Amino acid sequence: VSTEPYCRPIWDGLACWPKTKGGDTAIIPCPTYVNEFLLAGKATKQCLANGQWFVHPFLNNTWSNYSACNEDQINLLFYVPQAHLHRIKLMYSTGYGISLFALGIAIFIMIYFKRLHCPRNTIHVHLFSAFVLRAFLSFLKDSLLVEHVGLPGDVTKVNGTLVFDPDASHWECKLLFTIFHYIVLTSAAWVFMEGLYLYILVTVTIFSERRYIRWCTILGWGGPLLFLVPWVVIRATVEDHLCWNTHPTTTIFWILKGPQIAITVVNFYFFIRITCVLFTKLVGTAPPRARKYRYRRLGKSTLVLIPIFGVHYLLTIGFPANIDPMVETIKLYFEMFFNSFQGVLIACLFCFMNGEVQSEIRKRYVRHKLRVNSRNFQNKLASTACSNMRQRTRPSSSPRAESRELQSSSGSDNASGSSERQKLKIYCQPLRYYRAQIPNGVADTRPFIYSAENKNSYV
Repeated sequence: VSTEPYCRPIWDGLACWPKTKGGDTAIIPCPTYVNEFLLAGKATKQCLANGQWFVHPFLNNTWSNYSACNEDQINLLFYVPQAHLHRIKLMYSTGYGISLFALGIAIFIMIYFKRLHCPRNTIHVHLFSAFVLRAFLSFLKDSLLVEHVGLPGDVTKVNGTLVFDPDASHWECKLLFTIFHYIVLTSAAWVFMEGLYLYILVTVTIFSERRYIRWCTILGWGGPLLFLVPWVVIRATVEDHLCWNTHPTTTIFWILKGPQIAITVVNFYFFIRITCVLFTKLVGTAPPRARKYRYRRLGKSTLVLIPIFGVHYLLTIGFPANIDPMVETIKLYFEMFFNSFQGVLIACLFCFMNGEVQSEIRKRYVRHKLRVNSRNFQNKLASTACSNMRQRTRPSSSPRAESRELQSSSGSDNASGSSERQKLKIYCQPLRYYRAQIPNGVADTRPFIYSAENKNSYV
């Protein structure tokens, strides 16, 4: 057994350094996923003779030499966004939290009201569910990972430096990132299904909605597996680094990024086509007012849907790989804002701003108010009858005496008292009354509802 000291594998924030013999210098290619790094350059890290990585005297931490990876010999690129990371995390955590709450309410409304059960709302529920899972996994990933590198069982801290354990399989964290990438692809797939449904609804005269929903469900949840499974196989056999949360080889990462870009481009095409079709039908044919309102509502949904879920991605797709650090930071703000607030945007668009949803909620509220008013009216009627009965009788010292007086009244009060007791049979006591029998003169105890000129309102 060799007793020579070795430096353990370590992640320095930019790259993963392999196990290195004491006294040697580790050499790796410059990371390809860092902007403005020279792909032909080499980075170095010194392993001391005692089996410890070199500690920079000014930084008081382990240090890697990336000077050969940068033309200007300045290694500050990675640290430029660090001042903004806290604000970016706060922003997308707020967005995901609001989206999770709004989407949960939207799913409940769509499922609770049976009149909202239709093919298009079924697609909405699937889209809401995909974004709920995305927000949930984002919170889960941030809460479980240690400095976004791995789970607590995957990393250890040695002298304040985070060290990745090379002996473990790390299948838990790899599974976590695999599921996260699957949900991201699923969200993009259901956005595509929404755009495709609107496109078919506008351009195709007759089509089977039930069959379409069946295929949408299969492709929306199963389609991403066509790209995810090859990516998992390649990562496990060719590029099994860390928890699969870095992408050293751009070509392999395009297995996941390519379908998302393709969906964005196709949705933008749907947007242009639907806009042209709606414009032609509205201007060229001059339809009646009812049909014009229908097309206007459909066009409004389309014009709001496609820009929110497609066009803004086109603004970042064309960004070059080597750009200014400040521009990269602005791009990061832009992407994380839309990614986190997408959920609340689609919840407002497809649920809270939907006329059918608002109508169902309004009807349910009116029914509830009518039931409450009817119950209050009946209670008030019984209370008024009991109060009138007390006023017609003389006060007595006890309930028993009052009962004898009501039963044995004579003289001039006999006729009127007997008539009143026949109309309303009630046994009153101070501060309490029993169930009353409504006289024949009052046939209906429901509250009166007067219809105003507007038949949809009640006063």
